[in-house]
Amino acid sequence: MPMFIPIGVAAVALSRGVFDAGPPCVADGMFDEWYGRAPVAVDPFGDATGAFDVTAVFAEVRGSELYLAWDTNAPVNLQAGSGADGTIRIELAFSSGGALTVDLRGRTAYWNHNPGLEVSWPSIGYETAPTVAADRYETRLDLSLFLTGPGDVFTVDFSGSDALAGGPLALRANRRAQNPPARSPARWLGTDVRVASLNTLRDGLTDANQRDAVGRLLDSMDAEIICLQEEYNDSAATIKARLEAIDPLGDGAAWNVWKWNDDAVASPYPITPYFGGDGWAAAVVETPAGAVFVASVHPKCCGYVGNSDDDRRVMQMLDLADTIEDLRAGTLQADLIPFAAVPVVVVGDWNLVGSSVPLDVMLDPAGPGLDELVMRRLGSGRTTTWEAPSGFDFSPGRLDLLVYDAPGLTVRNRFVLDTSELGGATLGALGLQAMDSRASDHLMLVADFAFAP
Repeated sequence: MPMFIPIGVAAVALSRGVFDAGPPCVADGMFDEWYGRAPVAVDPFGDATGAFDVTAVFAEVRGSELYLAWDTNAPVNLQAGSGADGTIRIELAFSSGGALTVDLRGRTAYWNHNPGLEVSWPSIGYETAPTVAADRYETRLDLSLFLTGPGDVFTVDFSGSDALAGGPLALRANRRAQNPPARSPARWLGTDVRVASLNTLRDGLTDANQRDAVGRLLDSMDAEIICLQEEYNDSAATIKARLEAIDPLGDGAAWNVWKWNDDAVASPYPITPYFGGDGWAAAVVETPAGAVFVASVHPKCCGYVGNSDDDRRVMQMLDLADTIEDLRAGTLQADLIPFAAVPVVVVGDWNLVGSSVPLDVMLDPAGPGLDELVMRRLGSGRTTTWEAPSGFDFSPGRLDLLVYDAPGLTVRNRFVLDTSELGGATLGALGLQAMDSRASDHLMLVADFAFAP
């Protein structure tokens, strides 16, 4: 039997990078807010009938929002995997007599124990992190559809592979609703370069139904480096022409674009491309304040830990890690030798849904040794960056990531842009519309950096 570690201790010990101060509770897979708390339920180890063995549960209710942290004692993916794993379901029952089931491996939520009464992920504010195989998860649920107000009692249990041996856990709605602090999209003092990244959802830069909203998103942030993914059919020349029409900096500048497969790096500053990459495009961008090696990534999607999709994703990111090491060694490409000492930024849609290895290799001190920059939405503090347009099947997740060279770059402002969470005044000031972010199934990442002196 493994030794029980109070939740949060392991997360704190393993965390590295810069993290925003988020709301008191957020389903981001980092567990810091649970540090030092006692579990509200403990279940025996080894009593599961499938791969998910729930042993400890932590809970907090804030208004109608339920936050759970729970251990499974096996690094198993929640939403995909072998049929032999079974499933794990979160079961909620309300004082009104109704019930809500969240079937994680089944990728569905439904009302009153009837799979035919499916409810969408947005309607219940559902998020679980991390998206990779893990033995510890955080879950958020907004139960406002099922509760009448403060004082309502509801219960939480699990089913499928495991259930709480002590029976359902009783909780109560309260008035302690979370109010995330207001944050600004403004460029912070001392910023040398702003980087923005967006998966445009199948050529959204030029698609007739998406181009206007995508254009407003890219125009709103005044980014000097723009990374794009899923630009499958748009050529570098097409992307260049579209960016010049959008004029993201409002100065009429000509833009340079390096595109490799469906990934692109664009800037009005000089670009020296790297000729290669499977699942990513990379180039050195020479800004007036300094040069930076930027990789726009979109490795293989889908799968689960140990399957062929995940194996390919790992190989693609290992290739990028080797490329960064070759850059630093001055052995990558003749015209890149002068840039061996420049800092590195890797950003994009990582499709990080199998193992954590694609990210781990980038953070490895024996390899690239980059740091992860975890960004939160301006309006809510949430960290999810992807959501299925239908609201069903795969649940929302943090698939878009940024890692960077901490010694060479200092982080200033950073955020995830979701226009649906912004007020009218902010939208107006930025030239945005409330539904612009829905032009893609991914949200845009924005990060400001200063070069080290």
